[in-house]
Amino acid sequence: MAAKKDNTLFLFFDAINKGDYAFVDGLTDEQVKALSPFVLLMWMNGAVSNTDTHVIMTDIVCNEFVFSLAKYPRLLLKSFVAANGGIDSTRYKYVKTVSTNEIAVIKMIAKHFECGYDEAKDYLRILGDDDITELKELYGE
Repeated sequence: MAAKKDNTLFLFFDAINKGDYAFVDGLTDEQVKALSPFVLLMWMNGAVSNTDTHVIMTDIVCNEFVFSLAKYPRLLLKSFVAANGGIDSTRYKYVKTVSTNEIAVIKMIAKHFECGYDEAKDYLRILGDDDITELKELYGE
């Protein structure tokens, strides 16, 4: 069942890129419920190309109406199509929130390598679990 929800999500992104409002009309009630507007807002922030445009248009067209259109989910989904349709054929990735533990690890990396926070986030991607464990032992964390 979860795979069907994931499939609906990515099919919806394809419909957004094409500006296909009819796709929303063709969704079942179950599929509409599976497309949470709050999750979609996070995905829109992860547009791979023209990220600024996608974020600004989603903010202008969708954010203001997320709560007021909650009783009209199809209309809300169409607002996502209106905001982002025709901009490009980008792919979307989910932007995860950073945990407090991960923030502490990033700060520890920044301290150890004497670099900024953003550079330390890049180091985190490169370092392995053993390296992180070693740094935690070194700094007593």
